[in-house]
Amino acid sequence: KIKAGLRQLLGLGSHGIDPILHGLRGEIVGGESGVRQRGPHRRDILRKHAERLAPLLVMLAGNGADANALEPFLPDGLRGRLFGVARLNPREATPAQVHAAALEVRETHKRAEEAALLAEVEARAGEGWAVNGVGDTLAALHRGQVRTLLVSADASEPGWRCSGSGRLVRSPAECRAEGEALPVVDVIDDAIEEALRQHVSVNVVYGREIAAGVHGLAALLRFK
Repeated sequence: KIKAGLRQLLGLGSHGIDPILHGLRGEIVGGESGVRQRGPHRRDILRKHAERLAPLLVMLAGNGADANALEPFLPDGLRGRLFGVARLNPREATPAQVHAAALEVRETHKRAEEAALLAEVEARAGEGWAVNGVGDTLAALHRGQVRTLLVSADASEPGWRCSGSGRLVRSPAECRAEGEALPVVDVIDDAIEEALRQHVSVNVVYGREIAAGVHGLAALLRFK
């Protein structure tokens, strides 16, 4: 779902991850029809690309603690792609059971990743290294401060773009001397597009309890 995060998770260098993200940005902005995508479709694209990357991840499976015992012996490249462990009997497991176990482990991994990111936002907000809320996040995004963007999957609201500066805002009054306030169908989706353009790590939060802690948008910052 994400540059720094995917690079670390998959153990890929910049040359390995950049083509993936280039295709992702192109699909969001253009799409197959060449029309700018709107609404939740952009978030669907992010999820689709995460699923496309799934074969690059590694799950260990075995009886009891047997699978965990294999982790220290994985090559560094594979250890960096490990996303979980499942309990399966290798002699009896069917392809369908392996697939179901992989989906469950991946979901657990994703929820844990989301929880860790939100915990970091909450811990660092008081230090000025994170923001939580649409308005503050849009401002940080315009200043190029955002390192990691968190998006509540169900968040959606109309907004505006200042024609002179390109800044995304929630109210036309915020544009002031920055040109005409142009209406935006969904400022959340436009923020996702802007983040990808800036090569920011984008994490769409689907877990309901965790997403409730993301006030539409939140971000970890690269500088104050």
